[in-house]
Amino acid sequence: MSTEKKRFRRKVKKHKNKDIGNKEKQNEALEKLKNEIGSGPWDDDFRDFPGPSYSFYYEDYKFILTRCRAGSWDVELILPKGHFDIKTPLKTLNENFKVHGSFRTKNKRSVEFGCAAKGDIVPADRIMHTIFGKDYPPSSIYRDFAFAKQETIKAIQQFQKREKGTW
Repeated sequence: MSTEKKRFRRKVKKHKNKDIGNKEKQNEALEKLKNEIGSGPWDDDFRDFPGPSYSFYYEDYKFILTRCRAGSWDVELILPKGHFDIKTPLKTLNENFKVHGSFRTKNKRSVEFGCAAKGDIVPADRIMHTIFGKDYPPSSIYRDFAFAKQETIKAIQQFQKREKGTW
């Protein structure tokens, strides 16, 4: 196994455990969230993708979709080794890329963004509705797993265009 793949596996393992704890705790937190929010536009998403995180490859790019505590999807996009955007400041990436929301954090070889932005509904909003009695705006959209995956592929395609100089 190449050193690169070993590093990625360690990275995936570290990523899965960094926010909520180990996988068991993540699953417990998701179950608790599902019980608290009740039914909503996310029902199919929770049924089809019950786990806390999923990793994928798209050409030379690796990405991990993780369900955050609010129930929406976060993305960690790992750039290929040596990609020139590894040194690009976060502000510059946000000025030049179109992703739903924006890039929030940038690590040595990865960028992260959330797939819920202003006006989108997330499962935790149901809890807030119960507490504060506010209704969802009629235009609210739940951004599901398929949307998060497609949005990540669009981001990767933008990185590829920059890499090839066809931006």
